[in-house]
Amino acid sequence: MRRVLVMFGLAFLVLAPAVPRAQSQTTSRSAPSATVSVPASKPWVDSGITVTKGESLQFCASGEIALSPDKAMSGPAGIGDPGDPRILPVRTLGIGALIGMVDGIGLHIGATTKPIKMLASGRLLLGVNDWTFRDNSGAFTVRVSRSTVPTSQPCSGS
Repeated sequence: MRRVLVMFGLAFLVLAPAVPRAQSQTTSRSAPSATVSVPASKPWVDSGITVTKGESLQFCASGEIALSPDKAMSGPAGIGDPGDPRILPVRTLGIGALIGMVDGIGLHIGATTKPIKMLASGRLLLGVNDWTFRDNSGAFTVRVSRSTVPTSQPCSGS
């Protein structure tokens, strides 16, 4: 038994330097704002922003996208009645609207510039409220800002 312990101790001393030591982790928050291109041809785009439940974000979206099947044009607010809303990621917004998601919880963004309170913590994904993407074209450009103090005109200066 003593021989096993000695061998284990020697093996530990030999192998210990090869094992990376745990370093103190510092959690860095994402930048206070980011500009993200949201192509209509992809269901979701990672914004690069990590949010915390309870914080507020403001969105400033611009651009137009073409939707299928008739290539109707849509701005960030979306267009008209979504038809059968059960097949859309965010059922209460029109087809083609700008939407978001954090930890599986959908965000109603559209064309609003009012602060939106995050209901979960995690990575912010942005997308287009549609059920098929392969024949969509165009993109939204979205500026996302952390909103510690809401601004009256978040889109000014864009």
